[in-house]
Amino acid sequence: MRSGGWYYKDRLGRTRGPLELITLKTAWGAGIIDKNTFIWGEDMDEWAPIHMIYGMERAIATWEGLLNSILFLSLIFYSLIIYCLDLSRVYEETFMYVF
Repeated sequence: MRSGGWYYKDRLGRTRGPLELITLKTAWGAGIIDKNTFIWGEDMDEWAPIHMIYGMERAIATWEGLLNSILFLSLIFYSLIIYCLDLSRVYEETFMYVF
């Protein structure tokens, strides 16, 4: 994997670059880019998401970025559990006296 000449599309669709691989790694760690960010390099025919380019995610993924993703998913899962518990409590209170 070459080290320079990478471009990416930010969340507003603006092209950023050219960047070195280490800069992409820093952007990943800061949460600026993720596996769904479209990137392009001089040897590519078209823009593609990071996870579709062989070896790219492994080359730039950092523990901080992966940890942030895991924490985010854990927060969503926790919120879903709390919502279901609240829903079951409302159900019990509503139908407790019916039977």
